[in-house]
Amino acid sequence: MNWIISNRFFWGFLVGLNFALAPPLILDAVNGTRTKSVEAIEKKTKGVFVNLINFPPVKPGKEAEFLEWFRWSNELYAKHKGFISRRLLKPTEGKSNYAAIVEHDSKETFMAMHLSKDREEAFKRVEPLLEGRPTPHFYEVVITHKK
Repeated sequence: MNWIISNRFFWGFLVGLNFALAPPLILDAVNGTRTKSVEAIEKKTKGVFVNLINFPPVKPGKEAEFLEWFRWSNELYAKHKGFISRRLLKPTEGKSNYAAIVEHDSKETFMAMHLSKDREEAFKRVEPLLEGRPTPHFYEVVITHKK
């Protein structure tokens, strides 16, 4: 009987400790204030530089090569200082033009990558696969929420 009580106490203590130490990632429901964890997430991502790229149509029969180029160029760009992520998007409706989201620590790190020989090489490889030039749009993250 003592073992059962001490075992329950032990597990109850661990669970309670876990809840007490786990950082809350939601708004405080009682008073509507933000927790320090939410503020830390916003501080960490605030100022992140984002490049949204709208690609022109991929030439007929070149989609597989385009996808392979994107995979290859991800590895190339990931080596650059300040690189955070790069994602290729395909629309679910309408035209089949791809888009991409590129995240960097800052505009400066993005521009260093953008003006590099790696970027020149990547562009030379993708240019023959597209019917036109990609259109870039630039943003800075102000607020973010991740689950």
